[in-house]
Amino acid sequence: MKTCTKCGSPNDESLTKCARCGARLPRTPATRASASRPSETPPVKNPIGLTVLATVLFPPFGIMAIINAAQVSGWYQTGQIDHAKETAALARRWAQAGIITGLLADTALVIAANLL
Repeated sequence: MKTCTKCGSPNDESLTKCARCGARLPRTPATRASASRPSETPPVKNPIGLTVLATVLFPPFGIMAIINAAQVSGWYQTGQIDHAKETAALARRWAQAGIITGLLADTALVIAANLL
């Protein structure tokens, strides 16, 4: 039960205003925690810059990285912080693989062009 701070009457937990006087009721700890959870947790670092670079260097891996990076903020906003971190890590791995593969392929092309 919530108690009104203005008139002192008891109110149901689901109410936000007092049934008797209409004053705003204080939030319960559970309501406060769920309402402010995204602001209390540190944001998940989204590797969108790496994904763009990977797309330029090696598009197949870069596209996979962008797909995963695009999902990070959605998971974070819905409160699924662990899933957002996992998705960001997966996007980072795809981006790193794309950058490395792209650089190796470009290096091989330059070497092959110089040999001919």
